[in-house]
Amino acid sequence: MSANLKKRHLVALALLLTAFAFDAFAGDSFQTKGFARFRWGHSGNVGTNTVLDHTDLVVAPEFWFKPSAEVAVMLQPQYDQMMGNEKDLHAVAMGSSAGGVDTGLGAHQAFVSYSPNDRYKLTMGRQVVSLGDELLFGEGGWADNGKALSGLRFDASHSMGSAHIFAMTIQENEPFPVASPYDRSLMGLYTTWKLAEEVKAFDVYYFMSKDPAGKAAGAGGTDISSMSVYGARIKAEKSGLDLRFEYTGEKNPNYVSAGGVLDTSGTQMNAELGYTMDGPMKIRVSGEYYDASKDFNQLLANTHKWLGENDLLGRRNISGMAGHVSVSPNADWTFSAAYYMFNRKDAAAAAFMTDGTTAIGLGSANAEKAIATEIDLGASYNVTKNMTFKVAYNITSYGNYIKNQNLFGGATKGTGAAIWTEISF
Repeated sequence: MSANLKKRHLVALALLLTAFAFDAFAGDSFQTKGFARFRWGHSGNVGTNTVLDHTDLVVAPEFWFKPSAEVAVMLQPQYDQMMGNEKDLHAVAMGSSAGGVDTGLGAHQAFVSYSPNDRYKLTMGRQVVSLGDELLFGEGGWADNGKALSGLRFDASHSMGSAHIFAMTIQENEPFPVASPYDRSLMGLYTTWKLAEEVKAFDVYYFMSKDPAGKAAGAGGTDISSMSVYGARIKAEKSGLDLRFEYTGEKNPNYVSAGGVLDTSGTQMNAELGYTMDGPMKIRVSGEYYDASKDFNQLLANTHKWLGENDLLGRRNISGMAGHVSVSPNADWTFSAAYYMFNRKDAAAAAFMTDGTTAIGLGSANAEKAIATEIDLGASYNVTKNMTFKVAYNITSYGNYIKNQNLFGGATKGTGAAIWTEISF
């Protein structure tokens, strides 16, 4: 093992030990919490023609220092590592081109917050932005590193609900580069309103995204893509029934679509109706419908949560239905099953992978809309109050859009499986 790798492991251990030591002696001014996950995963022919197996570890402690009632400082280092991928000197000796560098340890979140009272809070720094059901903004914690943004966020609560204003820099560019003179940024307003006891959430939002990589050809190359995003979300429950609906629209006057045509709009819609049966088994069944136009920008969506656990597709040029069933026979066990149907919304455009930008096949090569169907099966068991053991198995059967183009090495189906444990502390 390389000296650099050993140092990084020692740094991670020292951070944990220091946190617990401070927590023991510093009282309420210093607090710790966090989570760890150890996971084995398998993927076969899901978006590729290969079979992949891996084992990974994520440890993400949170260190909170509160020098006063109004001010808090939070640091969340995160160690994420795929087993056998340390890139140490032994790997170089075995013929690998990788140098002795381990990139497993970094700062996932680091921010300062100021709360003059219970109604207002200003957060400055790198932070997770999770809004609504994460159709547009989510941490995406299934991936090892997750998602976090750097910038400012202001939260305010009032008698009718709450408001969240944020301004984040996605990519910082130098002041005067030739190619990209502007930063890639994202700002917005997300409001939540209390309408009635049965309405658990009614949200209205507006965002603006500026991306120099999406600039149109303009005088001096200074035009940038300015996308406006607006939408609404509602969640309601009554007598065992639950409803979830969200609609998002986008306007982008400078965006040129994949077909070379100026396209000024994009939309997505997601709706789910569920019912939880009375009784000790806590059985819930639901049906879901979703679609997104061919040029919809999914921003920082959590696709693993809503578009199948095999992580094949993103929220772009997609439509389909899903059915969900979950059973909790007691407080410790939960079993779940889901069935998805994935189709292209527009037969002239391609399907897209989870990043929302990588095309799957050629849209013009096949008029078939059927992309795939997927079955997800899962079970979880609460070993202790702080430890959960989970298993999952997923099967994706490819439709004619993929099979007729002989994609993924001609595979007719893909499989995924995972066994993992999660620990909170």
